[in-house]
Amino acid sequence: MARYMIIMVLIYSSRMAYCENTVMYPVIYPSWEGRIQNIDMLFSGKVLELCKTGSGEFIVDNHYVQIPNNKEVILKGIWHHAKVYVDNPMKGNLVVGEISVRFFTPDQSEGEWWGNMFSSPRVGRRYVFCLEKDPGNEGLLRLSLSLSLIAVADTTPPDLQKDDDMVVRMQKESIFAMKMHARDDNGEASGGMVLDPYWRGELATQFLWERANREGLSDFMRRSCLYNLARHQDAKAIRMLWKMAKDDPDAMRMCKEYRTEGDITVAGHYLIRNLFGTCTPQRILGILPDLATSNDKAVKYALATYIYDNARKSIDYGRYYGSSDQELIPLLIILLQSEDRVTSYTAYKSLYYLEPGIAETLPATDIYCKSIGEYRKICLDWWEKEGKKKYPSLEESLAKFAKEVAEQEKKDTRDSKRTGDDGKWRKPRHGR
Repeated sequence: MARYMIIMVLIYSSRMAYCENTVMYPVIYPSWEGRIQNIDMLFSGKVLELCKTGSGEFIVDNHYVQIPNNKEVILKGIWHHAKVYVDNPMKGNLVVGEISVRFFTPDQSEGEWWGNMFSSPRVGRRYVFCLEKDPGNEGLLRLSLSLSLIAVADTTPPDLQKDDDMVVRMQKESIFAMKMHARDDNGEASGGMVLDPYWRGELATQFLWERANREGLSDFMRRSCLYNLARHQDAKAIRMLWKMAKDDPDAMRMCKEYRTEGDITVAGHYLIRNLFGTCTPQRILGILPDLATSNDKAVKYALATYIYDNARKSIDYGRYYGSSDQELIPLLIILLQSEDRVTSYTAYKSLYYLEPGIAETLPATDIYCKSIGEYRKICLDWWEKEGKKKYPSLEESLAKFAKEVAEQEKKDTRDSKRTGDDGKWRKPRHGR
């Protein structure tokens, strides 16, 4: 999530890449959540045959790249058919058996970058296919641009069950590919889908803990495994990472003395990415309540920024109404008083959105910093007169968050030990 690099664009739940052909376009790589919503079929299967079907065109619209004025890019090239044996259907009206898939390869004259944007399967390889309906050929399915074809192991995961749901099927496919050291067509390791929080669940958690607990694993690699588990909202991994950070602050880019605000923000974003994972602010504080009272400047900045980022997701017409994040207001009052201006300003912005009426204006950063005392006073006066009566204390909020985490951990433990008649794993929860 970012805003223009040269012209860097911010799109939630998307990654951005930049290309150069005749014109530079921001290219949208949707998150798994967005991809699953937009594709019509998802399955794994082996390519049996390939054949060319003739010259044609591929229309690239704003679904794939951000083209000014909603224009289109029309590419010339060759259309192909692939006969694929589906052995692991995940989404769509699919059964085990053969299916025909269309795919496109641009002419060399369209440029090397466009050529790399399209996926071309190889005979004999197994892939995860993400298919969409072909707008020019009713009833047919096609591969679109990058990431619609993912190489996996050459054989079907041995533990697939008929009644596995989509999430469990993808977990098993991904885990088996990693265990078999599968490689994509460029020789790169494949199977990393299970590392994405969208596919989190019991099987993924077990596999990641097996990797984290391997003997002889370096500290760096163990932390990497724990980072992935934190993104899967694993409370045990989050607590271990925080203990590592307190024992060795450098592990989280933290230090006793930060020389600049830049050092604080870099460390803060590192904490957000690798410690907070995909947890809500309430959950991360329920797992690590001592974050709320930490004197570390990067921790304070990370908390203020993370609360603000979550609040921004539900803004309605520039103001924020009726959110459970209002439980975090007692903490924001503390962060508001931080000596670091960037943390104080971020906390002020969150208060502005979370508590309508606390302040009439949202000043620019430089204006806030010039009159920081006045803006703080507005919020602190409100807190003394109204806030303390309206909201619980910080201690009460933290106790509530911790109780919710403890109850969820008990439930997860019961679910993980479940051996019911159907033997199915608990379906994971998605989203924040």
